[in-house]
Order: sequence, then structure tokens, then C-alpha cells
Amino acid sequence: MNPARLFRVAFILTLTLMAVLAHAAQFNPDSLKARLPKTRGIEQINLLREIAGGYANSNISLSIKYDSLALQNANKIDDLKLQSDIMNNLAISYYMQSQYARSISLLNKSLAIKEAIQDTLEIVKTLNNLGVLYQVIGDYESAINLISRSMNIRRAQNDSVAIARGLSNLSNIYITTGKPDLAIEVLKEAELILSRLDTDDVLDAVYNNLGNAYQAKKDFQHAKKYFRISLSMKDSIADPRSAATTLNNLGLANEELGDHGRAKRYYFDALRLREKINDRQGIITTRINLGRLNRKDKEYGVAHELFHSALPKAIEDSLKEQMYMAYKQLSMLFAEQQMYDSAYYYLEDAHKMRGIIFSDELKKNLANMEYQQLTALMHQENELLRLDNEMKSLTIKRKQFNMVVFVVVSSLVFAVLVLTWLRFREKRELSKRLQETLDQLKVSHEKIAEENRTREKLLSIIAHDLRSPFNNIMGLSEIMAEMARNGQYEDLATCADAVNSSSRNTFTLLENLLEWSYSQTGNITFRPESLKVDEIIEAELLVQKEAATKKSITLELSCDPTLVFGLDRQMFRSIIRNLVSNAIKFSYTGGVVHILAYLDEEGMMLLEVQDEGIGISPDRQRMMMESSGDFQQPGTMNERGTGIGFMLCLDFTDHHGGNLSIESAEGKGTTVRIRFPRVLSEA
Repeated sequence: MNPARLFRVAFILTLTLMAVLAHAAQFNPDSLKARLPKTRGIEQINLLREIAGGYANSNISLSIKYDSLALQNANKIDDLKLQSDIMNNLAISYYMQSQYARSISLLNKSLAIKEAIQDTLEIVKTLNNLGVLYQVIGDYESAINLISRSMNIRRAQNDSVAIARGLSNLSNIYITTGKPDLAIEVLKEAELILSRLDTDDVLDAVYNNLGNAYQAKKDFQHAKKYFRISLSMKDSIADPRSAATTLNNLGLANEELGDHGRAKRYYFDALRLREKINDRQGIITTRINLGRLNRKDKEYGVAHELFHSALPKAIEDSLKEQMYMAYKQLSMLFAEQQMYDSAYYYLEDAHKMRGIIFSDELKKNLANMEYQQLTALMHQENELLRLDNEMKSLTIKRKQFNMVVFVVVSSLVFAVLVLTWLRFREKRELSKRLQETLDQLKVSHEKIAEENRTREKLLSIIAHDLRSPFNNIMGLSEIMAEMARNGQYEDLATCADAVNSSSRNTFTLLENLLEWSYSQTGNITFRPESLKVDEIIEAELLVQKEAATKKSITLELSCDPTLVFGLDRQMFRSIIRNLVSNAIKFSYTGGVVHILAYLDEEGMMLLEVQDEGIGISPDRQRMMMESSGDFQQPGTMNERGTGIGFMLCLDFTDHHGGNLSIESAEGKGTTVRIRFPRVLSEA
């Protein structure tokens, strides 16, 4: 069967399954109607809905009538969720009557209410139903957008099963629109998500859709493989309808591969299940499939009997697609037996039925056009509904205000009664505040002491670590001036390079020093924004390229160019600059520094900087992480450092709410890893 048609049938079954189960017991409309005059309000609304539900499987027009009455009554009360639920039921009924524009309009109104009351679970369901309806009328772009919106909500909730189900729905659209490769891509993603959860929920449907996608590509071997996996996960007793569908698909795949014996066995197994649950449409389709297979095997008597057992039931149930298939196969059957009059007779019937099916498809397209014409009106109706909801919300707020006034008055009366007790309590509060003041003074004293230690650290660095490079720069500049006067221009370039390198190192030290001082004094502001991570890292690597080239060190970056993450730009640049600078400093000549940035399974970003240098001892690692003691260490070419760069990395990681860790062994290199949590909401 065509994948699009299978999907539509599955949609109808999904939408009506709850109603079928709820009304499987004997439905007595007369006794329910007799109770209507005796009921009022919510009780009457629920009774009308029950009557509408009873008619849902026998008389759609009556079901619409009673649901419409229920909606009229529900509009008179403030229960927005009830109104939305009734609209949903009406939308399903109009869908069953092929009134797609009305169905879409009602679902949009229902969605507006659910968004107003923030019913996330129902919002997702309605988005999915709208997506399927748009697919039925051929508006695949809208269908994809709606299902994608539903999946974004599920991603925010980290509902992996629902995300996989949404991907499975998207695959059906891609199969219908002739894009099986895209279908396979999203289904593989769904398979990966579900495999991590160690659950078979939805997985059988994913494998069944993979079979449909490969069947659409005419790759019947792969189709058969995935249909068999799907079948192995199904419980034919608990879910006979789904198992029968997969058995039928296996029959089709084996038939295309020329294995008629195995195909017949699958068709017979599917037929037995469908007869057991009285799935009339499935029974008719399977008999036609078996008849076609027997016709191909020239077992004309068996084929004739199967076609003639299926055709009357298809006519009785107005199953146009099955009628067309039966007429066409009967025409081919008689033609192969050279009974051309009968063949021509059934061929004419097949052509007529094809014309009717084409007319139905045209009606669906017209329904799409009708919906496009009604879009402006629907927006107006939705706006009116929104205003009405706001009015009801204001009414609720007014009632809440009256309640607040009552509570305030009651509180005042109570306050008078407990006044004596409050005076006694006041003395205890004064004592408590005094103790709190003393505690605050102690904290302030400790803060001042910490600031003094920070100031002493700054003065120490300025006195020792800045004086030496400035002396070098002044000395080299004097030598350069002397060389220029003496015409020693060849050596002048070497000295200029040394001045440039020393200046750059001194500037980096000053930059780190300023950033650290701002951080320690609380004058730095955390301003996260959405950044393209690879661009920020590449810009900093360009700055470090000269230092790496001098030591013949290769800088290798591994980062998805589409990775966008919420980070403070200046802090993140400082982290990259200092980690890469340290990795170069402690790497041996000719080594490699790896920089990696990626998202983990929890949606956090991991930054890793790996070198193959001298490594860090456990004691030194502990001092670095605690920012205690003197953990300065010269590089492999005796490069100097203050340790402030690493302290900045720790501080700026804390500002992001992240976590920094070190993995190192002496002589084998070091890996610094930072986990950044999300600090900005997803769009």
C-alpha cells in the first residue's frame, strides 16, 4: 500500500482509538437523551459529549450536532480547557467528513486556548494533529513546521520518546513527498535516541517506517530487514492491528523480491490477524494482495475467488482505493486467460473508479485552497477568542482581588489579637539583629583581609613579574638605537623581533592582570550572548599562532561550525587565550595542541585543550585548583608565567556556572576540560 495512504489510515485510527475504546460497551442514545432535560451546567455538557462520542462511530453528523450543543453551553462558563477539548472532538468529526478547512479552523482555535492556559501537553498533541491534517491536504511545508514546533517543546522538556515519535511523523511526510533519503536520516536519529534509553517504546514504529522508506527507494532487501525487526518487537495479541500491517508490508517486500512462497505466508498471517479483530479494510486489502500473487503464479481459480470475496465488501464499505485495485486485478486476470470481454468490462470499472479517486484528491486540494482563503477570517476569529479569554481572565483576577481584600481584613483583625505577643517578639528580634550585625562585621573584616591579600598579590606581580620584561624592552631598545646609529641593520631585525615578543608577552600579562583585578574586586559584569564558538576560538588561535610557530607546535581545532552557545564573549576569549597559551608554553618543540568544542548528551558544551608536554604533578594540580601557594612553573623553553591566567580560567568558568577539571601525568601531557551549562534559553 502507498506509504501516504498507510499514514492517513494510521492517523484516522489514532484519532478515533480513544472513542472506540470508550464506547465499546453498548451505546443507548435514547436513555442518554432522556436524561438531558434533567441536567444543567457541566453535568449537561458532559452528557452531550457522551452522546456525541457514542455517535462518533455510527453517525458523524449526529456526533457533530451534540458536540456543537456542548460547545455552545461550554462557552457560557469559564472553563477554557473544556471548550478546547470539545473543539478538538469537533475537528476530528469534520475531518472524518473530509471538511478539512473547518477541522483546521477548530484545531487552531483549540490551540490558541491551550497556549493561553499554558497546557503544554495538549499544545503538543494539537500541533501534531494540525501537522497531520496539513499533510492530508498536501500542505507539507506547514505540516513539517507544526511537527517541528511540537518537537521543540519536547526538546525543551527533554522528552526523548516524544522527540523520537515526532521524527517518525516527519519521516512519513518525507516518504509521502518522495524524499526517502531524508526519511531514513530522521529515522536513524530517532533510532539513536531510543537506543540510548534502552526502550522499545516507539522503536517498532521507527523500524516499520524505515522499511517503508527503503521500499520507496525500491531497496526491498533493506525494507524486508527492517520490517522483520519491527515485527519481532510487536505483540500480535496486544497490538494485532500494527502486527498485521507489518506482516502485510513483509508480504509486499518478498513479492517484489520474487519470493512468492514467503510472501503468501506473510499475507496469510496478516489476514488471520485482521479477521480476528474484524479489520474490514485490512481484510479486503490483504485478499487483493493474495489474489494478485496467485494471478502472478497463474493460479487463476484461487485468484478469482479472492478478488470476488474482496470486491463486494469494498463496494459495501465505499473503499474506493480497494475497489480500484480489485477491478484492475480482475481485468488483468481475465486478459491473461484471453477472456477479453470480461477484461474490458473490469478495465472500464477500474478507469471509472480511478476518476472518482482523482476527484476526491481534487476535493482535498480545493479544501486546501478554501483554507487559504479563510486564513484571514480565522485570524480575526482567533483574535476575538483571545480578547474573550482576556476578559474571562480579568473576571478571574477580580474575584481573586476580592479574596485578597477579605484576607487582608481578616489579617488586620488577627494582628490586633496578637499585638501583645508581637511586642515580646520584638525584643528577641532586636537581639537577633544585633547578632546578625556582628556576623556581618566579621564577614566584612574577612572580605577586607581578602582584598588586602589580593592587593599584595597585585603589587608583588607588578614589582617582580612586570619589572623584568620592561627592563628587557628598555635594554633591547637601547641596543637597537645603537645598532641603527652604527648601521647594523641585519642584527636590528632580530632585536626588533625580541622587543616585539617581549612586548606581546608583557601586554598579555597586563591584560590578565587587569581582568583578574576586576574579577577579584567584583567590577566585572557577566554578559552572556549566543556566540558561534568556532569563530571565537579561531580568532584566538590566530593570536597564538606566532608563539606556536616559534616552537614548531601544531594547533588543531575540532569544532562543529554550526555550534552556537550562550557565553560571555570576553570571558570565553580569555579562557581560550590562557589555556592555549599554557598548552604551548608547556609543550615540547614539534608537538601538537588539540582544541575541541562540542555538545554532550545533556546539552552542555565541553571545551577541551590537550597538549603532549611536560604534564603536571598531583600536588601542583591541587594547588592550581585551590589557587593556593606558588604554582608558577617555567615552560619548556624557560618561558615565564605568573599563574594568573589559570586563575582567570577558574574564575570565569565559575561566572558561567561551569566546571573545570585537569587530567595530567608528568611527561605525558595535560588535558584541561571545562563544562559550560546553558545560560540562555533556546529560541
